[in-house]
Amino acid sequence: MIRLSTLVLAAAATAFAVPATFADDAPKKDRTEVMFKKLDTNNDGVIEKVEFDAPRVKIFERIDKDKDGRITVEEIEVLADKRAKRAGWSDEKKAKWIAHMGVTTPQGVTREEFLEQKSVFTRIDADSDGKITVTEVKAYSDKQAERRAKRAAKQEQKQQAAAAAGTTTTGAAATGTAATGAAATAGAAPAADDADDADLDTTLDADDGTDG
Repeated sequence: MIRLSTLVLAAAATAFAVPATFADDAPKKDRTEVMFKKLDTNNDGVIEKVEFDAPRVKIFERIDKDKDGRITVEEIEVLADKRAKRAGWSDEKKAKWIAHMGVTTPQGVTREEFLEQKSVFTRIDADSDGKITVTEVKAYSDKQAERRAKRAAKQEQKQQAAAAAGTTTTGAAATGTAATGAAATAGAAPAADDADDADLDTTLDADDGTDG
């Protein structure tokens, strides 16, 4: 259930998105089935909310070292450091993982708050019956993949337009202005994309139990 980025059924492919952190070595076409089976712990063919939340409950408990029922940014950073060293994460990836945990206040969040703030369960559960089927997971995954592809294409068009503007504009001052504008335009899209996927990338985070 964890990573249903990069989060999960990555299957939820990016949601199940499948966070890239999880199941990077599994063929993309098999991820939905693989993740679904991992989350469907009672093997009844559907994933209920309690099953969907189970991996994040484990993550919460692993982060909550002082067992006070809340997790703070400081506690999250401890686990992030361990995972970064073990998996060779870049500083950027580690920072995103921390941000995707969704803890922004000094007092931290409770387990209930942690489970609800990033959950995409209701969005995957298209018929709102409180259960997720493999068909719903695939549909959601396909929709997210299409969304990401459109963003990537749009970003590429912006970059191409920026490059064209930089080569065709004449005059030193004009060229400098065009280049600056192009850089700003090219840099804005990735930030927006990150914001759009922030609630997906770690929905189901890979938890292999080796964090200690």
